[in-house]
Amino acid sequence: LDMPWLLHPLVYTTEGVIQSAEQIAKIIAEGFTEAFIDDGPDDKGVDTDKDRLNKILASPDQLPVQFGTQPGLEPKVAIEEELSAAKGAYEDSMRFAKRALLAVTQNGDISLTEAEEVVNGVMDSVSRNHNAFMGIIKLRARDEYTYTHSVNVAALATLFARHLGFSADSARRIGVAGLFHDLGKSFIPDEILHSPRKLTAEQFAVMKQHPELGFRQLRKLDGLYQEVLQGILEHHERFDGRGYPKGLKGDQISLVGRILGVVDTYDAMTSARVFKEPMLPHKALSLIYSMRGESF
Repeated sequence: LDMPWLLHPLVYTTEGVIQSAEQIAKIIAEGFTEAFIDDGPDDKGVDTDKDRLNKILASPDQLPVQFGTQPGLEPKVAIEEELSAAKGAYEDSMRFAKRALLAVTQNGDISLTEAEEVVNGVMDSVSRNHNAFMGIIKLRARDEYTYTHSVNVAALATLFARHLGFSADSARRIGVAGLFHDLGKSFIPDEILHSPRKLTAEQFAVMKQHPELGFRQLRKLDGLYQEVLQGILEHHERFDGRGYPKGLKGDQISLVGRILGVVDTYDAMTSARVFKEPMLPHKALSLIYSMRGESF
């Protein structure tokens, strides 16, 4: 389907083969508009005859099947060649995330220029071989969740934005929003932020303040784009209106807020925390996919 494996819900694949027109109809009903068909080097495709497939899809409101490879996702360098640069970009991002959190608590300055440079480093690595950077993300440290999570969300948001067709400039802004999205947690007491057990209703009410706290702090920065601020404020809003801090619904939530909501949830699910083991990526994706039309 029209998404990379990192985002694939893995719900229709039967050894990679479409068996019937009914399966195609079901995929179309879910809202997908295109699929790329790959025979592979050993020609495993059961039937890749364009005319026959287009007859299956023949309908006034359906587009024809397109053949080819998905643009923009092909690695430009080998993964082993990119790993060192990816590690450097990740470490630069980590150092900046730590400095930014410290600056917030001490009323210091946060450099927007440096934030954009950090995101540029991530984008450059992702454009050369996104698998290398995604591999580095999987090696996150258990005891530095606040920093690694911010960097991971920035990287995942950038990759997702590029996949969705955003320009490099727009993807960069979304990456900056990801880098700053949890800055408001600097104002949350440690006993709540690092609680090893489920929060009480009172504690959770305090935790839910962090998007607004981060928004208030960051809007003081000169030159921070409005969509970045909206993404930070709205990354916990949910499509069905059951999110926070404002309970926005559907299209009331900015596109950046919706993108951050998905990748923030994915990274939180697949991260090790003091109170839980990490969820396997495919299970996290399956769970997120089951929330379509509700949370996302």
